[in-house]
Amino acid sequence: MSLRRLLSGGFALVEVLLALAVLGIGLLGAGVALVGNLQASREVLLVLRAADLTADLGETLAVRGRPVDAAAAVARWHGRVAAELPAGSTADLAQALLNGTAAPPLALANARLAWPAGGASTAIALLVADPAAEGAP
Repeated sequence: MSLRRLLSGGFALVEVLLALAVLGIGLLGAGVALVGNLQASREVLLVLRAADLTADLGETLAVRGRPVDAAAAVARWHGRVAAELPAGSTADLAQALLNGTAAPPLALANARLAWPAGGASTAIALLVADPAAEGAP
């Protein structure tokens, strides 16, 4: 074999470094995409948890056939919100009165949960019946 043939076989160091740089950029992009997906998944789980907490309050207050201590139920709900959602979360229960045409007025509460998420605020709201109101379901 000639010396020229031995020197021309294989890859040059520059080609290897270029291939490693391309591979590194690709892996970095995949890592960034993975972190973005994990953050989006966490946000979806928080929305689902907030919806579940709000629905639980609505179901607790709408129970028929047994007395419900609404103040205690709301206090427990506030405690669960503080324990299960991120720090800085707020839970508001604003009263609203809706008048039906053929039925007596139905008192409702607008349960609103909000929590910080990536510099913005995310919120969910649900109407729940007030069992103390006349004509409540």
